[in-house]
Order: sequence, then C-alpha cells, then structure tokens
Amino acid sequence: MELRFAPRRIDAVVVARRWKRMASSPHPPADVTGSSSTQPHWILRGPDNHTTNTTTMSGTQDPPQATTPPITLHAPYTSTPPTKPPPSSTAATPAPAPSPPPPSPAFLAGTWHVTHSTLPMWSSKRNVTITYTPLASTDPVKLDDLVEYAPANGPADKRKSIHGVDAPAQLGRDHGEGDGWAWDWRGKGWLKIASSRWEVLGYGDEEEVDAGEGNQWVVTFFASTLFTPAGIDIYSRRAGGLRPDTVSAIKSALQGLGAQDVAQLAGKLFEISR
Repeated sequence: MELRFAPRRIDAVVVARRWKRMASSPHPPADVTGSSSTQPHWILRGPDNHTTNTTTMSGTQDPPQATTPPITLHAPYTSTPPTKPPPSSTAATPAPAPSPPPPSPAFLAGTWHVTHSTLPMWSSKRNVTITYTPLASTDPVKLDDLVEYAPANGPADKRKSIHGVDAPAQLGRDHGEGDGWAWDWRGKGWLKIASSRWEVLGYGDEEEVDAGEGNQWVVTFFASTLFTPAGIDIYSRRAGGLRPDTVSAIKSALQGLGAQDVAQLAGKLFEISR
C-alpha cells in the first residue's frame, strides 16, 4: 500500500520559534544548501511544492539607497538680457540674490563624458569626451579645450578631435553678474576662424552608494552660431554616465528655469551612444 502525505504549510511563527532555538544552540545547523555558513537560508515551499519565497535570516540590513543630488541651475546669461531699471527711475540696479559660485578651472579640469545633448552634430557620434586643461601663465586662466569622438557606425579606435582654447567671457553685467560662468571658445589650427560662446548652467556631485565612489556632473549651454544652433550638453565625470534619476532631475530643473528656449531644448535632450 502506498502512503501519500499532503504537503504541510510552514507557519511563519513556527519557523521563527525553531530558528530561535537553533540560534541558541552551541552547534548551529549548517546551511540547508550544504554550505558551511552558520547563517541558514530558509526556503519556504507551498502546497504545490514550488518555491514561493527565500529568506536569509542573517540580520543584515538592506543596502543604502542613493539619493538624488540637489540640482541648482540658472538661466543662460548669454541669452538673457540683463535686468535694467525703468527709464523713469534713477535708482541703481539692486545686486542679484546670492547664488552658488561658478566652477573653478580646477573643477573643470580633466576629461568629461558628454552623455546627453541637443546638438545635432552629436546624434551620429559616440564616446564623446571633452578634456579641459588650464593653461599655465594665463591670467585670467584660459582652458585648452579638446573634444574627441568616434563615428557612431565606425570603429571605436578611429577617434576624431576638435581643438580650441576657452577664455573667460566678459559679459559686462551689473555687479559682475555671470562672471566666471561663461567662456569664449576659439578654434586652433584651421579652425581658428571659428568661435562660439558656452557657459555652465550648473554643476555638482552625485553620490554613488553601490559603487562606493561618487560622480560629478556639469550642464552646459552653447549659444547659436552661424554653423550650429543653440544647445545643451550634460557631462559626466565617469564614463558610465549619471544615474537616470539624476538626468531626470536635471531635465526638470532646466524646464523650471522660466526660460522658454531652455525648456524647449530640455525636451529635445537625447542620449549619446557610448
């Protein structure tokens, strides 16, 4: 005669009591999987004999979750006319409210990975990087500006470059508003006839909990030229790029600046292939 036994459900209270007794034993049981670990894994099975849940009673806490960094941006000084008092008023223009200082040349120095952009020229490129190098014996400090990229459909090692020099832009605003944020680019070599103006709209740090190290980000605005439209780039210090929540926060901040042209550009940001 064949005996059949119906599978029994494992009550959570019973499991907890048994675990408490085994934990107080001088010889804790081995892992049910055969491992020598003293932290057993309980595999709870339902009546259909399929695994329904796996719990490790080791007392460990969930890993900390990375938090989205605060995103502080400003509207482009290069496309926003300065605020002037009404013609009938003789009062001096009030000083603007305090804002974060512009990024120092030391912060900008090094290689950045351009991960998102609105500029059409990057839609057919990949692995776009920009390397800034402060030039010695320049006052105010100028930056050597080296852009490198590879064709989207070409070999990754066949990189092309655009070389220029960035000089601090003189905006001429009241109270020095905008000074340190904008740069005038001039090409080198056969590109010496080309020039443009770009500025940093915001920058900051991104905490990366899982990897144990942080990342940095920069948002730049490029004024339109005879050859290129106005555009926005997002830089990441690390090649892997920024977290999706950071990119989303940057887009929201751009759309919330109150500048219609910037808000429209924010909606056109695309990810550059890497």
